[in-house]
Amino acid sequence: MLVSNSLLFLLLSQTLFARTFGGSGDDGTYSMALTADGGFLLAGYTAGFGAGNADLMVMKISRLGNLMWAKTIGGPDDDWAYSVIELPDRDIILAGYTRSSGAGGSDLLVARMDSLGNLEWARTFGGPGDERAYSVAPANSGFVVVGYTTSFGSGGADLLILKLSSDGNPEWAKTFGGPGQEWASSVLRASDGSIAAAGYTDSFGDGGADFLIIKLSESGSLGLAMTFGGPNDEWAYSVKETDDGNLALLGYTDGFGSGLADALIAMITPSGTLRWAKSIGGPGNDYAYEAYVRGGTLVILGFTSGFGAGGGDFFAFGMNLSGGLLWARTFGGTAEDQAGSVAITQTGYIALAGSTASFGSGGWDHALLILDAGGNYQDCAYSCAPNIFSAVLFTTQPDGLEDCSLAQGNPTLSVANPMLIFADVCPPAVEEGAIPLRPGISCSPLSGAALFISPEGIPIKIYKADGRLFYSADLKRGENKIGLEAGVYLWKTRNQSGSVVVR
Repeated sequence: MLVSNSLLFLLLSQTLFARTFGGSGDDGTYSMALTADGGFLLAGYTAGFGAGNADLMVMKISRLGNLMWAKTIGGPDDDWAYSVIELPDRDIILAGYTRSSGAGGSDLLVARMDSLGNLEWARTFGGPGDERAYSVAPANSGFVVVGYTTSFGSGGADLLILKLSSDGNPEWAKTFGGPGQEWASSVLRASDGSIAAAGYTDSFGDGGADFLIIKLSESGSLGLAMTFGGPNDEWAYSVKETDDGNLALLGYTDGFGSGLADALIAMITPSGTLRWAKSIGGPGNDYAYEAYVRGGTLVILGFTSGFGAGGGDFFAFGMNLSGGLLWARTFGGTAEDQAGSVAITQTGYIALAGSTASFGSGGWDHALLILDAGGNYQDCAYSCAPNIFSAVLFTTQPDGLEDCSLAQGNPTLSVANPMLIFADVCPPAVEEGAIPLRPGISCSPLSGAALFISPEGIPIKIYKADGRLFYSADLKRGENKIGLEAGVYLWKTRNQSGSVVVR
């Protein structure tokens, strides 16, 4: 009897894994996007491959953790990607910066690729100073990019927001700032049609740096500008919209909490009213970088030096929409491990992406970790108990929006196919979701094979992932090594069944 497609999908979707991808040099991930086929796009940089210095790197990973393709994009100087999204037509948009071409210093770099990683176009936007893009999001038509500029604005660095058409042509560009520093780290298109950008300011607010959020219309007019903070520093890395239309701001504070810096989450209404703010952390530094909204839960990813295995670790935790902490986990080794992005897969599992110096093939490597829906991965992700406190944030309403005119370039960038090395950090999940084995029989993956140990002679059938019967015979008593190509297989005996991932 063939295995049903629904059972196959269930078993395939329940695979947990932790993998690194890289080479002998430094490679790292800043952003992740889910793809329509259940896979993952990872975007960041590489210093070990490419055209020179650091190159932008993007890769496609299947839902089972297999590398489908990888590309480097760049020129003779530094080129980095900080954000990636997949469009409805499955094309890919990347945003970051380049020093290889442009108007001077570093310029915003925006590129469009097809679903196979072929470069369709690239654009630079900038002035004589420095410009960088940290986030890109779809808009009603085209997309919007945010970051900072030192070429335009009111002084220092100003928040920069740029609206582009689907073919990469600018529709408008705005700066927001004062005499100090303003950056935008995150952008989204809200359900009310506005564009919301979040970051920080030290020109306005209560003191030090404060959370900054601005909301603009699709045409670029200012609808809202708010700061949230205390006498010390608060810096927002991300903004996410909840199902009820509220906005969650995520970052850090060194003015509230239990340690040096604590993760800070602030929930505000669409009109900018603060509903609550909570700090989460321990004795070291703790940051919240990114979040994914799943119904009534915020799944948040950041960094901790106060918990974990040493150095710095991934810091993942769940919160309800009232600010209650549900669970907290760390992932990492004795060296530094830097989280970048989080997403929830089509089957409810939690995907964490970032960079690791604890594992991999040398230097820093890209890292992708899949936890179950409760944030668990036995012997891979570890529980921790951070403190949680209410934070009393003060608000101001600054005004500093200006038009700016960026020079546009069409750079010629080199595209290459790096030969990445992958490694499993934790043993791949075997027989997830299977009927529990009775005592005396076991199945373990080998390279190009599966090893069955049986207490008796017993018939077995092994199916490929598409449901086709691949192998049918009797297991002998003792060890049985069955050669299998790389992939996922389902096996069934009289009373037991399971799955095995062969590398």
